[in-house]
Amino acid sequence: MSAELVLMLLADARLPAGGYTQSGSLEPALAAGMRTDDVAAFLQARLATVTEQAAAAAVLVVRALRLEEPTSVIARTWMEWASRTPSAAVRANEETLGRGYQRLLERLWGGCRALRDAGKQVAGYFETEQPRPPRPIVLGAIGAAAKLSARQTARLVGYDDVQTVLSACLKLAPLDPLQASDWALGSFAAVEEMAERASQVMEPETMPALAAPQIDGWAQAHAVARERLFSA
Repeated sequence: MSAELVLMLLADARLPAGGYTQSGSLEPALAAGMRTDDVAAFLQARLATVTEQAAAAAVLVVRALRLEEPTSVIARTWMEWASRTPSAAVRANEETLGRGYQRLLERLWGGCRALRDAGKQVAGYFETEQPRPPRPIVLGAIGAAAKLSARQTARLVGYDDVQTVLSACLKLAPLDPLQASDWALGSFAAVEEMAERASQVMEPETMPALAAPQIDGWAQAHAVARERLFSA
């Protein structure tokens, strides 16, 4: 199976991994007064912060699973990602999405023993017996199972983020669908640049810590909102 076809499968909006429940914090951003004219800038901000951090984590897991003993590296990556994600709402949502992708990993590729073993190693850090791996960690395991390169995996994370925001935008605001396609096309250069940077990360401890306080604030507010169309 070619990497290109696997990428098409994983990037397909019809993939039953829960992505249709997400807005990438666009819903609370619009509720707080952000204009649709600012969506392109919002995409760029995400790609340079939270998305690049997630892509770097996925890249580290892809590389770890090429090692003879990957469990420790995956566990360190998992903890480093969590320590760089201060919003409890974002962490919880990424764990929920990770569960959907883990089902996909188990059904299509037979699961990943190293990922399960890493969960045991990080249990004390998260103070729970059964910590749930977040989406970036599971996507890295899927990338490795599907024989994707580090760069391809990072590109997938970036593309998924862009399309998550834009598909939500079409439901949240009156918008010509062609405008969303134009914004997507305009973001692809930034996706490639982000994927290049993320694919160069070699150690969990050097994973970028790219804060996005406003996005985190919107995510926290959205988690307790009474009326919302998307879960995050």
